[in-house]
Amino acid sequence: PPGSDEGEWAVDKNLDPVRTVAIGGWWLRDSGLRRYTFPPTATIPAGGTVTRSFPPFPPFPPFPP
Repeated sequence: PPGSDEGEWAVDKNLDPVRTVAIGGWWLRDSGLRRYTFPPTATIPAGGTVTRSFPPFPPFPPFPP
């Protein structure tokens, strides 16, 4: 995450100020070519962000249904 020098990380931001973005099933790949898939219910709220670390520290946070 920002401010951390441990591992790799990615930030996804929803630039839409009104609509939530469903990201269930989306995936990211780290430099070791390991694939991480977002859970089916994962979303990014309007104007929100999701920060993902590689390897997962800890596993995926809970996402809203």
